[in-house]
Amino acid sequence: MPSLRWLSVLLGALALATFERAAHADAGPAPEPALRQAPLLTLRSPDRVQLTFRLDAALARRFDGEVLGSARISARMASLYPVGAATSHCYAARIAPGPIRAGRRYTVRLFLSATDREPLELMVPLVRARRGDARGARLGC
Repeated sequence: MPSLRWLSVLLGALALATFERAAHADAGPAPEPALRQAPLLTLRSPDRVQLTFRLDAALARRFDGEVLGSARISARMASLYPVGAATSHCYAARIAPGPIRAGRRYTVRLFLSATDREPLELMVPLVRARRGDARGARLGC
């Protein structure tokens, strides 16, 4: 009789483990967010630019709450931070890329995930900043 009790306990544990594994099964990698409109590269000071862009979904967060993504503008890396309303999915990065000139096009690479996926590479013209650009007003953030 005691061995029958152990057998029922083992079968129950096996069924629970199978159920847990099925409940937490990953449906595959989540799709990467896509740009909703063209990014905006603005001149913030004589040596600093701001890249602002809007996505169709929110970016993942790290364990400490920071946005999990980065931008590279002319070979200089910058972290992303949210701008605008929380539901707008707008992000920005500020960086000093070296010699800059309004009207010139710069290579921008967006790393929107922590995996080894290819970055999104764009050529974005640098424009002079207007009122509200720091919070993404031109993009509707």
